[in-house]
Amino acid sequence: TADLVLNGLNAAEAQTSYLVLLTARLRHMAWFYVQPFCFMPGATLTLFITGMLFVRHRIFDDPLSHKRLLIGLAIFGVVSWLAANWLLEYFFGVPGFYGLIRDQWLTFTYVSLALLALASWPALVPRLRPIGNAGRMALTNYLTQIAVIDLLFSGYALGLGEIRPLFGPPMAFTLFAAQAAFSTIWLRHFR
Repeated sequence: TADLVLNGLNAAEAQTSYLVLLTARLRHMAWFYVQPFCFMPGATLTLFITGMLFVRHRIFDDPLSHKRLLIGLAIFGVVSWLAANWLLEYFFGVPGFYGLIRDQWLTFTYVSLALLALASWPALVPRLRPIGNAGRMALTNYLTQIAVIDLLFSGYALGLGEIRPLFGPPMAFTLFAAQAAFSTIWLRHFR
């Protein structure tokens, strides 16, 4: 059943009718959200809990007093990312040691390094305000990204298909810069 649903979704994404694609996506959702793995807590829950613990233990308030922890988390994130993407799967064919080693832990690296950089150089904070504004409108920006990416790459819209890896980061940066600019303008007028 899983292969049929996934094959139907892949075929629908390749054609040009939005209605066919929407029907296939709804069919896939109906299958996906009744699977046992859907109800298991995953990496996203772990990241939310970690963020709550950071708030509770005041790590965001004083990152420099937690420097060893943050550096350790940054190293753990990079090592997990390397292991999940290359070491475990490429050499051993094991996808992330049962989900414990995964590339999502690279989030710890980003957050830890950003906290340490902002605590060490507070003059950066005003310059990064547009990124903060985009974060204040995270749901809007997330949904906008989904819509833009879907319109660019789906067969029913522009149908760009796959892009070369070289163009991915500049495209992502351009989209995010536009969202940060829009968020800044929007938040000047509305809370």
